[in-house]
Amino acid sequence: MSDEIAFWTWRSLSEGRSLTEVTEEHLSRIRTLTVVWNEAESGAAVLADADFTEIENLGNDADEESFLNALEVFMTTATVAGFEGMIQNPYARAGKDDRCALENTPSREIADQLLSGQDIDYRAEPDEITLWQNANRRACGIDPKRPYGSESVSRDVRALIDPDKKLSNAAFAKRRKWLESRMLLVLQFFVQNATLAPGLWRRGDDWVWRPVQPDDPPPPGEPLTRAEWMSRMDRQTYYENREYTETIHALAHLTWNNRLSGSYSDLVRQFSLANHFDSRIRAEYEGTLDERFRAALAAFPERRGDGSIPWFTLSYVRILNAQARFDEARAVLEAADLFEIDNDEVNLSTVNPIGLAWAEGLIARHGAGVMSEDEYQAALFGEHPQWYVEPTLWSFVWDLHYNPDRFKDTAQEPGMAHARALASQLELSRSR
Repeated sequence: MSDEIAFWTWRSLSEGRSLTEVTEEHLSRIRTLTVVWNEAESGAAVLADADFTEIENLGNDADEESFLNALEVFMTTATVAGFEGMIQNPYARAGKDDRCALENTPSREIADQLLSGQDIDYRAEPDEITLWQNANRRACGIDPKRPYGSESVSRDVRALIDPDKKLSNAAFAKRRKWLESRMLLVLQFFVQNATLAPGLWRRGDDWVWRPVQPDDPPPPGEPLTRAEWMSRMDRQTYYENREYTETIHALAHLTWNNRLSGSYSDLVRQFSLANHFDSRIRAEYEGTLDERFRAALAAFPERRGDGSIPWFTLSYVRILNAQARFDEARAVLEAADLFEIDNDEVNLSTVNPIGLAWAEGLIARHGAGVMSEDEYQAALFGEHPQWYVEPTLWSFVWDLHYNPDRFKDTAQEPGMAHARALASQLELSRSR
């Protein structure tokens, strides 16, 4: 591998090859799920959490997203030996409000059977199994828009259970209503009894989940230039820096009004800032930003004076300092010869790589305990002779917060989002 080209080996999530892990904890939680009737569109049996909250209404944090991915794998790939046995009735614990989850079930008989709260000795009829095998299953249960095919639900069900149209229209309508309601029992039996081995699963281009085997070959990788690597990593870091800035400004407001206390490292732990730069909302590729930055710096080592802007170094240091990984930030700066910078090299009248590296170095020094709190505060306000620059660091911070337009026309990479995120961390750490 030359120093001009490196292989990018992370699959794009948008390609449909997403990787997810099904854990024992996921499977245990799936066993506790409850069936409810979703009356939207054509209506269908869907799943709710143990507290009767419909799965599709759960939050979108990382844990819930991980569970929904595991549930999708389970719903589409888990197997059951046969649909015969006892159903542990979750409605035995249902409160008055929870019972409303079945009020729109087409067949009152099936709804009342569940609402009795008694366990159910269940045996599926062949038509129920046929509907289940042809159901459009997703993480939330059966898709209420197109439950059993791609046409109208009546036509799809008829094609499956009465293709020769031996039943009269009235008899079919009654049969269909009963069978669709019985899907509540099929679905409840399935989540309580179907089996799936924990492990890694990958969804292919055909949207089918398949287990990842230990001997699966790694992706071959794409040969990309340094600029192409930067382009792929820039969008996520841009948005994460911008949102990090908003978060830190909110924390600064709370700390300055004595509603929060503690060091920056304390706040990182309290508000899970260490996970901020691996947002699943912004992620476009498998793996973590951490992995990609380490690979980038191994493939494209950066040194001060080599003629290029140290984009990977500065962007990675920003993430490490934001995550309170100060010793690692220092090591990355040292590897690029950007930790020890003479003050006369620093110009904070613009956003530029040397100025950013110098300021990130102060944060890393202070966080790692190399610089005392008194020294750090003096340096921050331009009162420390060893760290005095003109314009002062605090004027740089102030302008980036309140007058950022003055920098926009001349800002160099890694850019304004990085600079404002750095300034917000410095602002939060000032003495109160």
